[in-house]
Amino acid sequence: MNRRRNAALILATMALGAAPGAAHAEIVTFGSDLSAPADTVETHPVDTAFWASRLASGASAAAPESGQLLGVRIKGIALRNTDTPPSNPSVGGSTMFHIQVLEPQSDGGMKATQTSSDLFLPKSGDPQQINTFKSDFRQCVAKGDRVDFNTVGGYDPAAYPNGTPLRIFAAVPGSATAEYEKGGGTNNGQILRGRDTEGQELLMQVIVGRGPDGNQACPGGTEGAAGGGGGGGGSTSSPQFARVKSSRLTANSRDVATATLYCGTGSASRCRGTLTLTAKRDTGTVSLAKGDYTIPEGRNGTVRLRLNRDGRRLLKGRRGGLAVRLTAVTRPGGKARTSTKRLTLRRR
Repeated sequence: MNRRRNAALILATMALGAAPGAAHAEIVTFGSDLSAPADTVETHPVDTAFWASRLASGASAAAPESGQLLGVRIKGIALRNTDTPPSNPSVGGSTMFHIQVLEPQSDGGMKATQTSSDLFLPKSGDPQQINTFKSDFRQCVAKGDRVDFNTVGGYDPAAYPNGTPLRIFAAVPGSATAEYEKGGGTNNGQILRGRDTEGQELLMQVIVGRGPDGNQACPGGTEGAAGGGGGGGGSTSSPQFARVKSSRLTANSRDVATATLYCGTGSASRCRGTLTLTAKRDTGTVSLAKGDYTIPEGRNGTVRLRLNRDGRRLLKGRRGGLAVRLTAVTRPGGKARTSTKRLTLRRR
């Protein structure tokens, strides 16, 4: 099967859907079958992850095979808070979310291993609409992994003190959705300990590509060269350090910006280091945010940067954005390796 036919088949599968757990060519889906109506709303003021714990349909809540995470299909929208005055009819909180790969732990916890680029739920139209979301860079899943929907919360002290209302759930007897809420506690490398909500189904279907429909950098994939299709990047001969990949940088309503790094291949199994966000002023270089990272070799990873007081002050009122620099310093053992990139930081 040639690549053009593969691409067409993948798009058709993601647009029309398939029964969870069913394989069509080398496409595998799991999670909700999206047949239930989106009739249940969840609101959370801080970072909260949701993933399928059990499905009444009998479909698998975990990845039945290893491969490349091609995307997810989600039923529903973000709702306008009914308490919002008519003079402010727009969605008050952020509709940003991320797709995360979760690795089951022996103690029952889930370790967040890969986080997608910034994605956004629709905030108008048919509340039963189904949309496909794909990360800007490659993500891989192993058999048995879970995939979560991770909302940033959307806290707004005036109109959305409980966060943005998300109508992407259904009341389904026999299903259960795991939920883990912790501000700043759902980043890569952290352990999520979900609490099941019985009778509730997350209306999200996960799509995985295998063989020729999954990049060979992912287990079970054979298509292309590492760093090729499905996002990702970098040659397999790249030195073992994290390279800044972000082409844009946006701060949400909670003053958090998400940056993307790529860990090259080498003798070590992962890239560890610190990512710093700075800006130049007349008085010199000012630090705006900082975050640590641990990224598996040959993979993309994200780092959430929370703006400090200087960052919030400098960005305030700048319609054209703020000129900044991202600096990733990786310490693989021996001399530290550095990657920098100039970007414009904007408000969403």
